[in-house]
Amino acid sequence: ERDVLEKCYEVGTDCAFAAYAFTRHWLSVFVGENYRYPAVVMHEMGHNLNLAHSGGTDQRTYTDHTCLMGDPLWEDDLGRMCFNPAKNWQIARGGQR
Repeated sequence: ERDVLEKCYEVGTDCAFAAYAFTRHWLSVFVGENYRYPAVVMHEMGHNLNLAHSGGTDQRTYTDHTCLMGDPLWEDDLGRMCFNPAKNWQIARGGQR
Protein backbone atom coordinates (compact mmCIF):
# COMPACT_ATOMS: atom_id res chain seq x y z
CA GLU A 1 0.00 0.00 0.00
CA ARG A 2 1.32 3.41 -0.91
CA ASP A 3 0.41 6.79 0.54
CA VAL A 4 1.05 9.86 -1.57
CA LEU A 5 0.95 13.33 -0.15
CA GLU A 6 0.98 16.00 -2.83
CA LYS A 7 2.17 19.35 -1.55
CA CYS A 8 1.84 22.40 -3.74
CA TYR A 9 4.76 24.77 -3.89
CA GLU A 10 4.30 27.62 -6.32
CA VAL A 11 7.49 29.08 -7.76
CA GLY A 12 8.14 31.94 -10.19
CA THR A 13 6.80 31.93 -13.73
CA ASP A 14 10.05 32.29 -15.68
CA CYS A 15 10.61 28.54 -16.12
CA ALA A 16 10.37 26.58 -19.36
CA PHE A 17 8.33 23.80 -17.70
CA ALA A 18 5.01 23.55 -15.88
CA ALA A 19 6.19 21.62 -12.83
CA TYR A 20 8.63 19.03 -11.59
CA ALA A 21 8.50 16.22 -9.07
CA PHE A 22 10.80 13.77 -7.37
CA THR A 23 10.32 10.05 -7.93
CA ARG A 24 9.33 7.96 -4.93
CA HIS A 25 8.93 11.15 -2.97
CA TRP A 26 6.09 13.42 -1.88
CA LEU A 27 7.48 16.66 -3.35
CA SER A 28 6.04 18.23 -6.49
CA VAL A 29 6.77 21.84 -7.43
CA PHE A 30 4.47 23.78 -9.76
CA VAL A 31 5.43 26.85 -11.78
CA GLY A 32 2.96 29.70 -11.50
CA GLU A 33 -0.63 28.48 -11.36
CA ASN A 34 -0.03 25.17 -13.16
CA TYR A 35 -1.26 23.35 -10.03
CA ARG A 36 -4.76 24.28 -11.25
CA TYR A 37 -4.56 21.85 -14.19
CA PRO A 38 -5.56 18.29 -13.21
CA ALA A 39 -3.43 16.73 -15.97
CA VAL A 40 -0.30 18.54 -14.73
CA VAL A 41 -0.98 17.49 -11.12
CA MET A 42 -1.58 13.86 -12.16
CA HIS A 43 1.57 13.88 -14.31
CA GLU A 44 3.67 15.04 -11.37
CA MET A 45 1.93 12.60 -9.04
CA GLY A 46 2.93 9.91 -11.54
CA HIS A 47 6.56 10.87 -10.96
CA ASN A 48 5.95 10.67 -7.20
CA LEU A 49 4.76 7.09 -7.86
CA ASN A 50 8.05 6.37 -9.72
CA LEU A 51 6.63 6.65 -13.26
CA ALA A 52 8.89 7.90 -16.05
CA HIS A 53 7.80 9.89 -19.08
CA SER A 54 5.98 8.05 -21.86
CA GLY A 55 7.30 8.28 -25.39
CA GLY A 56 5.62 7.44 -28.66
CA THR A 57 6.74 5.10 -31.39
CA ASP A 58 9.50 7.57 -32.32
CA GLN A 59 11.18 6.79 -28.94
CA ARG A 60 11.14 10.44 -27.91
CA THR A 61 9.91 11.75 -24.57
CA TYR A 62 6.49 13.41 -24.40
CA THR A 63 5.30 12.07 -27.77
CA ASP A 64 2.83 9.54 -26.35
CA HIS A 65 -0.43 11.49 -26.34
CA THR A 66 -2.41 8.56 -24.90
CA CYS A 67 -0.98 8.80 -21.40
CA LEU A 68 -0.67 11.41 -18.67
CA MET A 69 3.05 10.65 -18.52
CA GLY A 70 3.45 11.56 -22.19
CA ASP A 71 2.02 14.88 -23.25
CA PRO A 72 -1.03 15.56 -21.07
CA LEU A 73 -3.88 17.80 -22.09
CA TRP A 74 -3.85 20.86 -19.90
CA GLU A 75 -7.39 22.10 -20.44
CA ASP A 76 -10.23 20.31 -18.68
CA ASP A 77 -12.52 20.60 -21.70
CA LEU A 78 -10.10 19.04 -24.24
CA GLY A 79 -10.62 15.44 -23.19
CA ARG A 80 -9.99 12.91 -20.51
CA MET A 81 -6.71 11.12 -20.00
CA CYS A 82 -5.39 8.45 -17.70
CA PHE A 83 -2.22 6.45 -17.22
CA ASN A 84 -1.70 3.96 -20.06
CA PRO A 85 -1.81 0.17 -19.38
CA ALA A 86 1.96 -0.07 -18.90
CA LYS A 87 1.89 2.66 -16.25
CA ASN A 88 -1.14 1.11 -14.51
CA TRP A 89 0.71 -2.21 -14.39
CA GLN A 90 3.74 -0.50 -12.86
CA ILE A 91 1.57 1.24 -10.21
CA ALA A 92 -0.19 -2.05 -9.37
CA ARG A 93 3.19 -3.74 -8.84
CA GLY A 94 4.31 -0.93 -6.56
CA GLY A 95 7.20 0.06 -8.78
CA GLN A 96 8.96 -3.26 -8.22
CA ARG A 97 11.26 -4.68 -10.88
